[in-house]
Amino acid sequence: MSYSEEERLYYLLKVYTDHTATEAEEKELFEWAMMAEDDHVLKNHIFQLLGTKNEISFTEVDWERMFQSVIKKIKREKPAIRKWVWYKVAAAVAVLLMASGGLFLITNKEKKGDLIKHRLASESMFKNDVKPGGTKAILQAGNQQVRLNANDTSFTLGGNHVQIQNGALTVGNIAPVQYVLTTPLGGTYSVMLSDGTKVWLNAGSELRYPSLFQGGTRTVSLSGEAYFEVATDVNHPFIVKTSGQDIKVLGTEFNVEAYTDDAEIITSLIKGKVQVEAGGKNLVLDPGQQSLWNKQDRLDINPDADIAQAVAWKNGYFRFDKADIQSIMTQLARWYNIRVVYEPGLKNQYFGAIMNRNNNISQILDMLSATGEIHFKVEGNVVMVKQ
Repeated sequence: MSYSEEERLYYLLKVYTDHTATEAEEKELFEWAMMAEDDHVLKNHIFQLLGTKNEISFTEVDWERMFQSVIKKIKREKPAIRKWVWYKVAAAVAVLLMASGGLFLITNKEKKGDLIKHRLASESMFKNDVKPGGTKAILQAGNQQVRLNANDTSFTLGGNHVQIQNGALTVGNIAPVQYVLTTPLGGTYSVMLSDGTKVWLNAGSELRYPSLFQGGTRTVSLSGEAYFEVATDVNHPFIVKTSGQDIKVLGTEFNVEAYTDDAEIITSLIKGKVQVEAGGKNLVLDPGQQSLWNKQDRLDINPDADIAQAVAWKNGYFRFDKADIQSIMTQLARWYNIRVVYEPGLKNQYFGAIMNRNNNISQILDMLSATGEIHFKVEGNVVMVKQ
């Protein structure tokens, strides 16, 4: 983003929060936010502006007016594109709302056009609470291991100098050794590999990689979920091995969700091109596409891929579109390191929600409860889901 673009964005944010924006300026701000949903660099600029410009305050923003304006615009759209517009526009509002510490949920009742806006309660409705996860992992080489956190540090492991800076790990290429980087439930971590490739690990994940790539390929193994920004090297393909599936790339950005307790392995391509191999089949993905491997005999392209949802965790939030409560609670369990218990006979509910991962779990559950369709009870690290 250029200086002039940054100044323009700052101006739009300022006049909107001051209630002096024209209709054209509100529309322009909204278009910025919609672009931010697809461009994490732009979104980071927005968040940085909101965090550093003291003149901008969201405490008195009329979010209800903004939401109602959005709803009216959606209702005017043709039915064929209304669904796309609904979630796209809602995601754009989320970029701005989450910057103010808020949350919102889109109910799956298009005929009513319901959008439930829910500000964080000053006092939790739950007696117990669970804080969100953070930056933590374990790095292992042979029988040696070191616990990592967000603090800057350096040490020697496996004969190599390891540097931790700004929550990211780099290894000096001195001795060839195999590393295992593991994030516990409630932890994330990032690492830069010897070729310059960057990897972000989600909670409950494991990455196996060498201190120095040798030979004709650059091969790593993954269990869990990770986002890759692969350094370009046309002579040395980058390969990610998961359970029964290989992903081959030259230089690209993609997300792999390969938890052992999930029924499918999901590969989502953001930039570049990847080849997915599984069960004797091959698929080539283009940007915006997603492959599904059932770990047995089916490798398909998902026709309804939501790439923004797939990479939401890396960008600091949960995003769900028509997600059942079990899949939502599975993600919450991994991030908050909780155990989930379901009330017998619980009816399945579907939600569309965008939630900040930095909030305590009580604030997340409070928002979901606002629908009146589901309720929760928290006891220690156990969350009961009930009707």
